[in-house]
Amino acid sequence: MDTRSLALALIVVLVTQTVVGAVVASRRNDAAMTVWALGFGGSALGFLFLLLVRFGLAVPLTIAGNTLVASFQLLLPLGLAFFLEVPRAWRRYLQYLVVWFVVMVALTTFWPSYSLRSSLSSLFSVLMTVEFLILLGRKGQRIAPSLRRVLIVVATGFILFHGVRAVVVLFSQATSLMADTVLTGATLLFFLGFSILWGGTLLILDSARLQNQISSHNDELVRLNKLKDRVLAMTSHDLRGPLGNLQVLWGELAQRIKSGDCGELENDLFRMVDRSLVGTQSLLENLFSFADSQGTPQDPEARTDVSLAISAALDQCEASAMAKGVKLQREWEPRTFACARFEAVVTVLRNVLGNAVKFTPAGGSVTVRVGIPKGGRSVVLEVADTGVGMTAEQLNSSLLLESRVSRPGTAGERGSGFGLVLVKELVEGWGGSFDIESQPGQGAKVSISLPRDSQMESL
Repeated sequence: MDTRSLALALIVVLVTQTVVGAVVASRRNDAAMTVWALGFGGSALGFLFLLLVRFGLAVPLTIAGNTLVASFQLLLPLGLAFFLEVPRAWRRYLQYLVVWFVVMVALTTFWPSYSLRSSLSSLFSVLMTVEFLILLGRKGQRIAPSLRRVLIVVATGFILFHGVRAVVVLFSQATSLMADTVLTGATLLFFLGFSILWGGTLLILDSARLQNQISSHNDELVRLNKLKDRVLAMTSHDLRGPLGNLQVLWGELAQRIKSGDCGELENDLFRMVDRSLVGTQSLLENLFSFADSQGTPQDPEARTDVSLAISAALDQCEASAMAKGVKLQREWEPRTFACARFEAVVTVLRNVLGNAVKFTPAGGSVTVRVGIPKGGRSVVLEVADTGVGMTAEQLNSSLLLESRVSRPGTAGERGSGFGLVLVKELVEGWGGSFDIESQPGQGAKVSISLPRDSQMESL
């Protein structure tokens, strides 16, 4: 391949790198990649000007060409300064640009020696690459060590190439870029190789920064999520006590009102307030449990006696079931242990039982069953009711936090609309499964599968 073809190939490579760099820079709004893309583009334009010298306008094309050819070397450390967020770095390299332009004008106008001009161009490239290495050493701690080593090796090779070229060109007899075929061919080949090497390395460097930004954003999201959990837990905890006290006081007041002479309007208002308090209390209990489940990792050593958890949950739901005339019953269950925290299992059962009581009319029943499927690796808790059931649309929306809507119960009860979402979150967090079967008018059956600990049962 002749020197002119090599020069054209180099221009094509530089233009390609300019386009790629510009696309990356525009998509990421990246100042560093923008600067490096401008450097590749300037060098491509510079080589094109030097090729056009023989067609006329030799002095202005030579000045512009030599100034632009060095633009990548000039913008190489400037791009790194932007990458490392060094303040006001552009001022230093603007001064370099002005000095270099003045030197090119002076050499082309008063000392029109190609060898001197080309040798100084290589020395300028050495100076700018040294600037790059100095900046990399002082400010480059944010760059991964392996990538820093690659940048140092490429930059060192670039310095050696331009240092040798500066000496060789200074003592050559060439009068223009294309005059010495051997020297020009070798120069263009090295330029071509280093252009590809620099382009790939800088793209890898920019991609590494993008990965670091993603990692940093993930860390910030984790921090904010933990903060949210703490605020949620503290808020639920702080409101839980006062609201419970208010509910007790309201119960006392309601008993006194019942024995007095109150009109129907007053009784309706009292019932509305009572239902509101019950619903708010339920919401806070669920928020507290949700915050606890999000902020505290599941203890892999936690074990729960399923029978005791069922008893505790039934005790918590007994008052509301009696008030509605709904029968709570449990079928015989084997002695089983689930791999989960006791309080969390009680929370799950309380929510499922409360939901069943809420949608079961007076005279109905809610039954708790326990089974061990074939294989014995899990324990399944079933809560079946004889209530009003759900449509497929209602069932799906009840499990989505985004569509949290509380349906009134058969006696007008209000809930948080959050209970089944919490149950699903907790159960799946234990590695279990959660399923609901329901048809309108045919009740509902909730199945909760939990990991089983058969070793505890044998003790």
